[in-house]
Amino acid sequence: GFVAVEQIIEYKRELLLFCPIGIFGTIRSVEGKILEVFHEIFDQRTNNLAVTIVHRSICMDLDTRRACEIPDVIRDQITRGTKRIAENG
Repeated sequence: GFVAVEQIIEYKRELLLFCPIGIFGTIRSVEGKILEVFHEIFDQRTNNLAVTIVHRSICMDLDTRRACEIPDVIRDQITRGTKRIAENG
């Protein structure tokens, strides 16, 4: 399993209640025990960037409750999925 260990949130602009938003995310890295994901949230009315989020998680062995290396099969699936999305735009 994965456990969230850090989130860095930067608020750039105000978002109003019921404002339509667009969220774009990408996997920045899958290394060792850490998975890092980056998100951008936009105000769809103005196309202004409102928020950025860096989310870091660690892979956990749920039986031992200790951090462990991300298994190769999971790392490969994430890498293949990220490449496929990048190739298709």
